[in-house]
Amino acid sequence: MNLLFNLFIIFAKIGVFSFGGGYAMLPFFQKYFVVTLHWINMDIFSNIVVISQITPGAIAISFSTFVGYYKAGILGAIISTIGIMLPSIIIVILISKFSSKFSEKKAFLRVLIGLQPAVIGLIAAATYHISISNITNLKGIIIFTASLFILLYKKIDPLLLIILAGILGILIK
Repeated sequence: MNLLFNLFIIFAKIGVFSFGGGYAMLPFFQKYFVVTLHWINMDIFSNIVVISQITPGAIAISFSTFVGYYKAGILGAIISTIGIMLPSIIIVILISKFSSKFSEKKAFLRVLIGLQPAVIGLIAAATYHISISNITNLKGIIIFTASLFILLYKKIDPLLLIILAGILGILIK
């Protein structure tokens, strides 16, 4: 029971204090589950991120569901998913109720402007940590470089790129 409570509290805390969506939450997920609690290692973290990206829906919800399931089965998945979603639901309801008052306040708009660079920094940090832990061999470097080149210079559907990268991962030994 203590594990379920901890799953809910940790995901709810991340849900309350992280802005910018799922990718901006990744550093918080890594800090809590890999570094602080040691519930998962960096390889499992990276695998959960990849699975969360290819499953439908928001990455934060998928991530919380997978970690909850990994730690405590189906009930853990449900509790973790509720934990990550509940703060956002409450915040959106409150903002929609008071949006006319907030939108006219210059201080509120300044807060939003100030949050934007922080969110970009969080996403960059998550990208850095995931890439450092996964691009450690020649195969990873080749797939990363090819994917980056294709995304930057060619018009290709990202879904097709994911499929091609998976095939490349199988073919390159």
